[in-house]
Amino acid sequence: MSHTVLQAKGYRFVIFERDFQGRPVHVYRNRAEAMFFTDPEIAVSKQTGFEAKDIREIERVLSSRKDEVQSAWEELLAEKKKAKKTEAAKKKALATKMAESSKEETKPSRKPLIRYEPVSGRRLISGLRRKIRYALIKRKRRRSEKKRG
Repeated sequence: MSHTVLQAKGYRFVIFERDFQGRPVHVYRNRAEAMFFTDPEIAVSKQTGFEAKDIREIERVLSSRKDEVQSAWEELLAEKKKAKKTEAAKKKALATKMAESSKEETKPSRKPLIRYEPVSGRRLISGLRRKIRYALIKRKRRRSEKKRG
């Protein structure tokens, strides 16, 4: 992501979040562009489309407004650091929440295999017996039909 630091004499001075080694400043005007390092001193890294007098003019502008560029870099790095801290805090909170929820899930839940009704446990057992008996009768019918056919 780019941040326009300042605009002076038709030049646009931009810093990018990903470029923080040497704190470079990208300068644009029409179709020309250049990159200047501002830390520890102002120096041209690369340029395309600018003439020598333009480069000297950009260096003068940068040297007169070096404090603005440096403060913009400091703000950007502080925002980045703050964003990293909040992201780390969010991750930590999520991890603790996940750990707590996994602890709750690992508690064994014991459900009885046969649930007795409070009114009469015999009714439920006799119902199960009926179902088993019905399944056995069905199985016998199928076997007898296979033998016939």
